[in-house]
Amino acid sequence: MTVMINLDRVDSRVTGGYIGAQRAEETAAVVPAARLRVLDWLRITSAEGDWRRFERLAALALHLHPEGLGPILATVLATRPA
Repeated sequence: MTVMINLDRVDSRVTGGYIGAQRAEETAAVVPAARLRVLDWLRITSAEGDWRRFERLAALALHLHPEGLGPILATVLATRPA
């Protein structure tokens, strides 16, 4: 339950507009779990096919630099429907 609450909080902060380094850091400061959970959220949203949310979270992750981001993005790019 907490995972989804944090996901919703993060998603509400990154919806609408460019997600740059400053916005990513501000989001991580407000929701500290974002740094630890963003990879899980990417897996969840890709499994659900929620591509808009996935793209927002991927943009956030690019600036948070979590270990293991590359393989997740590569898998999605290789398997996501056109």
